[in-house]
Amino acid sequence: MKKIKFILVAITFSMLALTSCQDNGPVTPDQPDATASIALRTVLNKIKATNDPSGRYSSTERSTNDNDDGFCFDFVYPLQFEYNNGTLVSVDSFQGLIQVLMNETNELYIVGVVFPFDVVLLQDGTTVTINSEQDLVEVLENCDDFDVWDDEDVVVDCFEFVYPIDMIASDGTTVTVNSNDELVEFFETQDAMYEPNFVFPITVVNLDDEEIVIENIYDFFDLMDDCYAYDGNVDDCNCYDEYDPVCVYDMDSDMTIPFPNECFALCEGFTENDFVDCNFDDDCDISNLEVTVGDCNDDGTYSITINFEYDNPGNEYFDVYINDYGLFNYYALADLPITIEHFPTAGFGEDFLEISINDMPNCSEEIDWEVPECAIIPVDFMDYVGSCFDFEYPIEVSFQGMTYSVLSFTQLQQYFNPTSEGAEISFPVQIEISATGEIETIESMEELEDFIREHCL
Repeated sequence: MKKIKFILVAITFSMLALTSCQDNGPVTPDQPDATASIALRTVLNKIKATNDPSGRYSSTERSTNDNDDGFCFDFVYPLQFEYNNGTLVSVDSFQGLIQVLMNETNELYIVGVVFPFDVVLLQDGTTVTINSEQDLVEVLENCDDFDVWDDEDVVVDCFEFVYPIDMIASDGTTVTVNSNDELVEFFETQDAMYEPNFVFPITVVNLDDEEIVIENIYDFFDLMDDCYAYDGNVDDCNCYDEYDPVCVYDMDSDMTIPFPNECFALCEGFTENDFVDCNFDDDCDISNLEVTVGDCNDDGTYSITINFEYDNPGNEYFDVYINDYGLFNYYALADLPITIEHFPTAGFGEDFLEISINDMPNCSEEIDWEVPECAIIPVDFMDYVGSCFDFEYPIEVSFQGMTYSVLSFTQLQQYFNPTSEGAEISFPVQIEISATGEIETIESMEELEDFIREHCL
């Protein structure tokens, strides 16, 4: 399977106009203009895939900063991004960016960024100011460790375009393309810095001969994430999450090894000739699974101790899966009880853990428990107004002994900002959830914070 490269992937954006509100309250600065960015979207997609915010990819070690993602630069925070509905979100850290990406859907996703912003080149620590889309493209093309997506790689092996399709050329004209050969020829006639642009919707046919309509950039990257390839490097595999187990016989270890699906087996270097019947041992049993919660850490994690009893495990190791992160790590059964010093909490409600005897997916057990108070993520509701949800205005706000009728987000910012203290919202209020458009009634600030932790983080 041909290796899929994500950068400069062919997508087109329609620039969304930012709306502004006027009211009778104090004047506040206009929000900055954002610019739609194809290059940014491809960067975010690689961050999203590498750091597994959706749980699609299993990883024994999750990244915590840009350095672990194969980039040649780090973002300098804060950054301001634009959603496809025109609202802005400010991101103050890499972990904050991961949380924003985790909450993306095909109805609400990032399409642009506020220029300028800074990046730090890892090679020499130089700070570079990115003033435009072209500046970002130039940085990416100079990244030795970052796979730049070549024009001809638009014709990938895991799906085929249903022609004709329309492309936006370098000069802004629309060109109809009728075949793969015409598509390659089209790329050859564009400027050197051209970023290929599709006109959506487009239709593709996947490996199962199913036609899929791609409505927007998010759907396209979701399709690309489901593509997988193997070129000898396991880290380059992006496997789909369908559970359809296959087993292979490994001559070196004289063991039968199961995989969640065919992709993971091929990614490890096995071929279809290595596939054998999966004969899982039904006699394996796990009982009395316990999780003991320990102390909290300064980084928002806390320690837990895992212990359980087992019969006929058939293997010396067990795997630990946690929350939405997928596979966290594996441990020796002989070392039980196991302590995880930095357990990455969900930050609200209940945390979850599943243990499974290695190579025996039918031998597993799961447990959940309440997140300890010291690990509950504090939230500022203003960070999520406009991106995750919005109020149904008007709402009433008490401030300095007076009650005011607030008619817009711009007016709300006057009472809830770093220089103002003591403002309180009068509940109940109604909010509109950005991803679904549903209206929900919120009875208190505590209930609003709980909503944010469950739906926005």
